[in-house]
Amino acid sequence: DHMPHALCQELTDLELRLHFATQDAPTTNADMLKWVQDTVALCKPEHVYWCDGSQEEYNLMCDVLVESGTFIKLNEKKRP
Repeated sequence: DHMPHALCQELTDLELRLHFATQDAPTTNADMLKWVQDTVALCKPEHVYWCDGSQEEYNLMCDVLVESGTFIKLNEKKRP
């Protein structure tokens, strides 16, 4: 593959932590479903993850990004 090993490992870890969706799409919007289907056909991803927009999902993604060094955790006393 063309991705650095560290990035591949980070993505694999993220995949495991977020439990990539294998169930049906959480929408019935035909245009959205068609767009995703077309994009999957073009890009051929191994998985499709449907974001739910929950606070739990946001916190998990931020934690993963802090652990990987992409984000820097701010001082909670200065930024509550």
